[in-house]
Amino acid sequence: MLAGPPGIAIGATLGGVFGWGQDQSDALAHTQQVLDKKEALMGERSLTLNQQAERLKVVSAQIGELKKTQQRHQEQVRVLKAELADKEKMLSQSDLSNLLSTYTQEIYFEKGRARLPEYAESRISDLAVFLKRYPDLQVRLIGYTDQSGPAAFNEQLSQARAVGVRDALHEQGVALERMIIESLGESMAKVEKGDQGNAILDRRVAIHLDQGVTDELLSNQEEIVESVESIVDTALAEWMN
Repeated sequence: MLAGPPGIAIGATLGGVFGWGQDQSDALAHTQQVLDKKEALMGERSLTLNQQAERLKVVSAQIGELKKTQQRHQEQVRVLKAELADKEKMLSQSDLSNLLSTYTQEIYFEKGRARLPEYAESRISDLAVFLKRYPDLQVRLIGYTDQSGPAAFNEQLSQARAVGVRDALHEQGVALERMIIESLGESMAKVEKGDQGNAILDRRVAIHLDQGVTDELLSNQEEIVESVESIVDTALAEWMN
């Protein structure tokens, strides 16, 4: 309707306006597309997170069951170990009882001597190892002599022999309070007086193992001397002169 320059100017203005509007519309559409993509990506991530959370719940439940199973197994192992220890203890006690019922060991001495003979040293060492393995065992050491010499001297000599064995065991680590001394002198001699060939069988210390100590045996310990070898040597010299 408008002709001439005014019409041209208005057309140009309106065209510019419409062009700007189209650009803005395209920009909004692009922005919406970006937002849609981000929303879709967030949805995918949220789905992934939800799936991971579900898997984590499953794994946590499995770990819980494994822990419970492990605890049950540990308890079973503890029970089995306790049962095994009890069986081993019972077996050990049975073996020990059988050993104590048949155990006997004697150490033989030269005439008039209380010093531990060299041949017995290894036997004493082995016995000490055994006693340290069974710390509840008690040891009775009974000293004897043959019938040669005065009875009083033989009483001292038999005690000195038992004390010598006791001291040798103590040096190997056996506590003194585990060992009981008895001295019987010639009272239990079995070889005829004058039978020098077999008299060594009476010159001995008998070793007995016990699982307990009686009051009677303990009462015999009140007067035990710590070292009597010098007394015996003196008495022996006097007797031989």
